[in-house]
Amino acid sequence: MRAVLLDTIWALIFNSCITQYITIAIESDFKNWRWVTVEGN
Repeated sequence: MRAVLLDTIWALIFNSCITQYITIAIESDFKNWRWVTVEGN
């Protein structure tokens, strides 16, 4: 029972870290794209 609980907690932490990392990557890509667009004009 303890192992299952630990796996569940680890999965939640891992998934939230992945989601946060992807969100940061998308936000930085969007800022870079917007910067390039402004520079292009």
